[in-house]
Amino acid sequence: MQDLLAEINNHLKLGLGITDQQREEGLVTRFPDHPRCLPRYLGRSYSREDVDNMAHNAPGEKYRAAGEVSHPPLKDGTAEEFKQLMEKAAEAQRAKSKAQKAKKQQDRLVKNKVMVDQFKRAQRYLGLRTIIQDGEMHDSVVAIDPSTPAPFAFDQSVVFVCVDVESYERDHNKITEVGVATLDTQDLVGVAPGVDGEAWRELIQARHFRIQEYRHLVNHDFVKGCPEAFRFGKSTFIPLGEARDHVAGCFHPPFGHQDTDKPECAEGTEPPTEPRKIIFLGHDTMSDIDYLKKLKFDPLKENIMELMDTASLYRVWHRDQQSTGLGKILADLGIAGWDLHNAGNDAVFTVQAMLAVCVREAALRGTQLDDMRERERAARLNAALEEAEQKAQYDAEGWSDHEADGDGGEPVPLAASGTPKPLPTQSKTIPQYDGALDMDSGRQRGRGRGGIVVPVKRGGRSQGVANNSADENQRHAEQRAHRGSAQAQRESRGRSRGRARGNGVGRGRGRGQSDPYPDGAFPHVQDHW
Repeated sequence: MQDLLAEINNHLKLGLGITDQQREEGLVTRFPDHPRCLPRYLGRSYSREDVDNMAHNAPGEKYRAAGEVSHPPLKDGTAEEFKQLMEKAAEAQRAKSKAQKAKKQQDRLVKNKVMVDQFKRAQRYLGLRTIIQDGEMHDSVVAIDPSTPAPFAFDQSVVFVCVDVESYERDHNKITEVGVATLDTQDLVGVAPGVDGEAWRELIQARHFRIQEYRHLVNHDFVKGCPEAFRFGKSTFIPLGEARDHVAGCFHPPFGHQDTDKPECAEGTEPPTEPRKIIFLGHDTMSDIDYLKKLKFDPLKENIMELMDTASLYRVWHRDQQSTGLGKILADLGIAGWDLHNAGNDAVFTVQAMLAVCVREAALRGTQLDDMRERERAARLNAALEEAEQKAQYDAEGWSDHEADGDGGEPVPLAASGTPKPLPTQSKTIPQYDGALDMDSGRQRGRGRGGIVVPVKRGGRSQGVANNSADENQRHAEQRAHRGSAQAQRESRGRSRGRARGNGVGRGRGRGQSDPYPDGAFPHVQDHW
């Protein structure tokens, strides 16, 4: 192993090596210095079947390769040392699997903690959770009343900006729509959120930009596009070269208000003393950022305080390990998500989903929420137990040693590989092609025996493919089969070669050319497939 690494390092100018941790994990094993205890090269495998075949055909202890000398007898304790070495290697592999499982679990817990923290910050930005100062101790946060204004301060006074991008399904470099939805938390001060944030939804500002050059491209194969069905305002057609300015304007005051179609959304307003902090919201956020970069607009260069994803927020609320699509999230939250895959609609619905999960959790937190979580946990546990029981029952079916199910029947003949296989219930005839002409093309070639000559006139003469008659071919095949010749099954194709012209049936193997048959002049040809 060291020689191999040295050769790789020398050739590629690298510094590869084996660490002490890798040695402890069992990556390196030192075999006893005895020919009978050393591994033997069996070959190179490219599939699981290759590995099984090599293991099945592994040579025994008496095998000697060409030029290999006889092995000396084992010294005292060598066999026991080798056995302990193999047991230690197996134990190291099991320990490695356990360590990998534990690390995977730890990574999952860290990832869950990151998503939970994001959820709590989103509630802080919306005034639904208190801000814990350094050194302060707080009990569990009490539930809020959604019919009254948010009880806590709106942390950082942020603006949520959500972007959704639609591209053509056959060429994702062609961006057809950009939807922008914004929610300024300053507009929420003194306004009760309502059940699941219904009252706050009315304060969302939305824009829907359609790229003029691609207005004719509508998705329908993989998703049902509906660019004409923007439900929260009026769509704006913009040239591709101006898309960047229009989208960028929505990241500045007045943050997407539809009072102007000009790129500078802030025109005519007094600029703020300092830029507002922005929360970039999305569903699969990084995908939308990548699409915006194709429009030469990088939102990360704006005054973005952090990125948030409704897929992660919903996972925290629903305790899911997998992400959920926007449509399913809306259905679970009781939001009527009409005309999805319209970029403007998707952007608005994404903000609505964020408001719904944050307000719903804040309204239920405490004993009511704990009871709901316990019921969900019990339901998932029962579902998992039921699934495991069904699997155990399924695996147990088909195994029986009772005499009522028979005594085993007749012996099963061994297959060529030595593995017993059940006898086929019915032999299946293999279809064979006899070289008959294809009727769909003008000039064709045919080979074989067992067909007939089909005369076709061309310029006062006939051309065709000459084959033996079907009856004669059948008679020869039966004679060969009677003699037990295996060749008889392959004699449906001829051996001699010739050419026949005329209006009758030809003999011998032939090659010919033909034109399409005249209208209604197709002869009765019996093709054997």
